[in-house]
Amino acid sequence: MIALGAGRLTMELRPGTGGAITELRLDGRPLLRPSTPEALASLGARGAACYPLVPYSNRLAGNQFQFRGQSYTLPASLDGQAIHGVGWRRPWFAVATAAARASLVYEHAPDADWPFAFRAEQHLALDAGGLTCRLAATNLADHAAPMGFGQHPFFARPPHTRLRFAAARVWRHDARKIPSHATSVPADWDFAAGREVDGVVLDHCFTDWGGTAEITLPYATLTLTADSTFRHLVVFIPQGRDCFAVEPVTNLTDGLNRIESEPMSNIFLLQPGERREASLRLAVAPR
Repeated sequence: MIALGAGRLTMELRPGTGGAITELRLDGRPLLRPSTPEALASLGARGAACYPLVPYSNRLAGNQFQFRGQSYTLPASLDGQAIHGVGWRRPWFAVATAAARASLVYEHAPDADWPFAFRAEQHLALDAGGLTCRLAATNLADHAAPMGFGQHPFFARPPHTRLRFAAARVWRHDARKIPSHATSVPADWDFAAGREVDGVVLDHCFTDWGGTAEITLPYATLTLTADSTFRHLVVFIPQGRDCFAVEPVTNLTDGLNRIESEPMSNIFLLQPGERREASLRLAVAPR
């Protein structure tokens, strides 16, 4: 476990558990969902406060994709589906740490879970005003390979928690939660003016969201900003849970199957040795 602190903020990381953040607190109050030892033991990174998504975000239709004329089948990792890549299921390693900074690296060799070699990096910097995260991925294969990445933060959800963001479109999906088509955002899912998350059940991918989302807790306002590389935002508001997720991601759900057919897939094609990086920030303002 790595503990970081800056001003009134404290954070804990567990590199060996999927490169996950296990706590982010303001004056001891949770900003992200706190991890419990029981949740980490039974769920791994899925029981954490935030974990990286690499080399793709969300689900694959039929757990399969095609690339350069070859078909690949990936094993299911959750609820019968291949989801969120491999980074959250593998140990990462701290390559640099300081009082308020840490750099984590995961290097992947081709296997049944993902057929292409790559290196992923998380550079996390805590300051008195919030957390900055820089994600990077490098293609280590000797040929071009697809790549996507993102973060999966679970936010604390005390009563009257509010969410605000605006998006151009939302993707409707089938029973497998695989996108079928994009539409304008319906009123029931419209958070442009800000609203409480309680009473809303949602698990969808939004596109062209402007790179800004605001989460208002009773004791803090959190402003998530992400650069334009994170074109998509997955919002997961489950019923009856004490947390919800607002996930900035590069690729559309099932984007690996839509590289050529869907301009919004936003899957990168990295050449050998090519590196892609993007940054996001979670600013924290006490209330």
